[in-house]
Amino acid sequence: MLSVARAQERGWLWDVLRIALMGAMAAAVMSASISLRVRTEDEISALAGRVGGDLFYAHAAAENGAGFSLEDIAAAQGLGAVERVAGQGRSTTLVHGSFDYSVTWLPVSLGYETLLGVEFVEGGAFTGEPDEAILGYRTKQEIYGQDSALGDVLFGRRVVGVLEELPLDDTLREHLNRIVLTSSPVHMTGFAQADRAPFTTLIVRPRTSPQAAITALRALFPEALIVLCRDIYAVGLEDGDIALGRLLTGASWVALALSAALISILVALSVLKRLREIGIRRSVGAGRGDVFLEFVGLGAGGASTGGCIGLVAVLGTLCVLHGSAHLAPAHLLVVPWVSFAGLAGGVGPALWAAGVPPLRAVLRKGSSASCRWPDMPSNRTGGGHGDCHRERGDSCECAIVPLAYCGSNVG
Repeated sequence: MLSVARAQERGWLWDVLRIALMGAMAAAVMSASISLRVRTEDEISALAGRVGGDLFYAHAAAENGAGFSLEDIAAAQGLGAVERVAGQGRSTTLVHGSFDYSVTWLPVSLGYETLLGVEFVEGGAFTGEPDEAILGYRTKQEIYGQDSALGDVLFGRRVVGVLEELPLDDTLREHLNRIVLTSSPVHMTGFAQADRAPFTTLIVRPRTSPQAAITALRALFPEALIVLCRDIYAVGLEDGDIALGRLLTGASWVALALSAALISILVALSVLKRLREIGIRRSVGAGRGDVFLEFVGLGAGGASTGGCIGLVAVLGTLCVLHGSAHLAPAHLLVVPWVSFAGLAGGVGPALWAAGVPPLRAVLRKGSSASCRWPDMPSNRTGGGHGDCHRERGDSCECAIVPLAYCGSNVG
């Protein structure tokens, strides 16, 4: 009897471990998707923090070559919700006939480089004089190499500064490495409207909240297209972490549904292996609710255990690989969701187990031996005593009733 009990305990433990494995896999995928999403948001926030996370762009409508004039910039600067405004125009690329390089010019208003938070390695900002130029770092290196560019005249514009080199991951400002900022429009054939409205974009820093500044600017320029700098930085991550995060988010819900289905199958197999045991328990007084709760607890308890293991494993791995688990409040919902999946998967098999009649569970197979039970109706035609049919040869195993009722009449 002791060996039988130990075997049953081992079987129950294996069932719990299998269910816990399903829960751990679902929890691992969900935790990884949450952490990756938090990591991506942290990266975007860090990038946006280089220029100020509340900065936004207002693009002019493209119809009829419309743009913003210096008067428009002044009007936007006068809004109470706006702290600072700068203009940015259309870039123009010119090729110098005497040299083997081209220069891309970008007309901007005063304070443009300061608003974007770009430092100088040589010189400084525009002085307000006409026809001045500020070189991007790579443009300066390509044209002047290690020589100083300050004071030189490039395409009729005097160089007053050289910008610092900006990293490649700074998708909002990295293009400044390869251009030349100019304080006056570049005159070319076909750009006659440049003097009237030289700027196609306004760069705005709110005084308080971005939403208040956006609302005020829309009232002034109703057709302007507003883009937050966070969204611009997010575009640079679209093909990487953001796409992977979306994939993992979808996979986490698929894994949760799949875990619920597999847990349901595992609990059903556990019920099938224990039909005789269920019949014994029901015969000695166990109610349907007791049997139901036992198998529902198997599904939910095993899934909860696995959910905790999967969550801890993923967070620990992230700490080792990245130095941070990228925690979020959503991580607190991982184990409850996995537990719910185990609960949902265990309900069906538990109802089945609770609904099996006791004697049918025990006597579901044929027998070659019988035990007589006194004072019970016979299950044989014409018999005077009840017969418990067993399938274990000549041994009498009437464990479902007190042993005093078990006789040795066989056959």
